[in-house]
Amino acid sequence: MVLSAAAAAWREEGYDVWGTAIAGATARRLGADARLEQSATTDALLHRLDTGAVKLGDRSVVVMDEAGMADTRRLARLVQETGRANSKLVLVGDEAQLGAIGAGGLFGAVREQVPSAELTEVRRARHEWEREAWAQVRAGNADRALAAYRAHDRLQVSDSREEAAAAMVDAWDRARQVTSSERSAMLTDASNRELDEVNALAQQRRIDRSELGNTAVPVEGRPYSLLAGDEVMFTAAAYPPGQQRVENGTLGTVSHVDPTDGLWVSTRESEPCEVGLSDQQAQQLRLAYAQHLYKAQGATVDRAFVLMGGWQTDRERAYVALTRARESTEVFVSRDDLGQDGLDDGAIQRLGERIALSQAQQASVTRVETPRREQSAEIVVARPSARRDHALGPDAERGDRGRPMRAASHAPVARPGERGAERQPQQRRESEAGRTLRESREREREEAIARGSDYRAGTPSPSIGSGLDEQPGGAGPAERADEERGVADPRWVSPELAEPKSEAGRLLLEQREREALDRGFGID
Repeated sequence: MVLSAAAAAWREEGYDVWGTAIAGATARRLGADARLEQSATTDALLHRLDTGAVKLGDRSVVVMDEAGMADTRRLARLVQETGRANSKLVLVGDEAQLGAIGAGGLFGAVREQVPSAELTEVRRARHEWEREAWAQVRAGNADRALAAYRAHDRLQVSDSREEAAAAMVDAWDRARQVTSSERSAMLTDASNRELDEVNALAQQRRIDRSELGNTAVPVEGRPYSLLAGDEVMFTAAAYPPGQQRVENGTLGTVSHVDPTDGLWVSTRESEPCEVGLSDQQAQQLRLAYAQHLYKAQGATVDRAFVLMGGWQTDRERAYVALTRARESTEVFVSRDDLGQDGLDDGAIQRLGERIALSQAQQASVTRVETPRREQSAEIVVARPSARRDHALGPDAERGDRGRPMRAASHAPVARPGERGAERQPQQRRESEAGRTLRESREREREEAIARGSDYRAGTPSPSIGSGLDEQPGGAGPAERADEERGVADPRWVSPELAEPKSEAGRLLLEQREREALDRGFGID
C-alpha cells in the first residue's frame, strides 16, 4: 500500500506521523493499513490540538484519508493548524467520489494550489473490461460502461424498485452459497427506509436457511430484530469498559444473544474485539447485509450488488458503488425509476444520462465574482415563490422527491430603467404561462393600434383578467393600493407607473418582480 510505504519512509527520517479522517471507521482503517500508531477522527485531532494534548511541529506529518469527504470547516481548520506548526499535511482522496455531507469542495481547490501526485492505474478490479468500465464512468462516458456491464450479464432491469431490490437480494444469496468464504456487500444509494427493507429481506433468507439464532433483540424503528449470526454495523461510537472505543461505522457479527447477558458483537477490524451490549445499547446497531454508499466508500469487498437508478443517482455515487469489488459487481435498476415502462434499452439510456451527470461540490473560494453590471444580465430567483411553497408544503425548498435544491445565484433583479439589457435572458427563461400572456398582450396591442385606439399596457384584457380584482371597468383595491404606494402589480406595468415614486416603492417593485418571475409571468 502506498500510504504504508510512505509512512515507513517518514518514520525512518524521524518524522512523527499522524493519521486522520472524518469518519471514525475510516481513521481506524487508515491506522491499520498504514501501520500508524496514532490515527483519530479529524474532530478528535483538532480537539487535542486545541487542548494541547497533541503538539505538531516541523517534524510532524498529518495524513488525511478520504479528504474529498471533508467539509470546508474541518479541512480549513486542519490546513490552518498544520500551517501554523510548519507541519506537513498530506491529503489523500478522490474528487470523483462522494464529497462532504456539508459544504465541501475545498479538497479540489487545495489540490490545484499545491504539489500533487495522482495514481492512474486501477488495481482493485481483477478483470480488464471492468477496469476500463470504471474509467469510463469516471470520465462521464456512462453509456460505454453500461454497455460493458450489459454485455457481461451484470446489469438487470426489473419493472419496479421493489422487484429490483428483491432480485439483488436473490443474487446476493446465490453468491453466498457458491463462495461462502468471500466478502460480499449490497449497496444502495437511496433512503434509510429502503436500506432497512433490503436488510430485512436478506435476514429472512438466512432465517429460512436456519443460519441464525432463535433469541431476538428488537430494534426500535427497524423492520427486524437482531439474532445471533447477523452481520451488523455500529451507527454510533461504543465505549466498552476496559477496551478501546468502537468507532461509528464499524462492522461486526452478533456472536451470541442471551436474555440475561445481553448481546455480544465480534468486530470486523484488524484487531477484532468482543463487545458486550445491553438491549438498550444494542439499539445503536443496524443490519449490514446492505449498506449505504457513504458508509461503503473506502471499503473493499470481493463481490458487490448495487441497487441504483433513482433520482439520487449521479456520477459520484455510481463511481463509488461500482468500484468496491475485486471480483465482480452486479447492477440492478427498475423501469419505474427510469421512466421507461417495458423498454430495457430506453431505461438503460436514461440510467446512462443520470450517471453521466456530475454533482461534485465546488468550493466558494474558487468562484470568480462577476461585476454587478454583468450579473444584472441574468436574473435568477433564489427561492420558490409563496404559491409553490403552499403547494409543496414544508419541504418546498427541496427539489423533486425530496432532493435538496442546488444553491441558486443571488443575482440582483434589474430596475425598470435597465429592462432593455435583461429582456432577452428573461424571454429565454419564461414559462409557457408567461409566453401565452405576453403573446396575448402583443395581439391586443396590435388590434388596438389597428382600431386607432389609445392602448394602455396596464389595462388587463377582459379575456384574461387581472387576477387581482375582477371589478369591470376599473382598477381593483389591490391595484389602487399599489398605485398609492407608487408601484403597479408587476404583471401589468403601465407606462405611468413604470418608475416607482419612492425608495420603498422601488424595493417593493423588485420584490414583486421576483415573485412574478418565479410564477412564470414574463415582464415586458
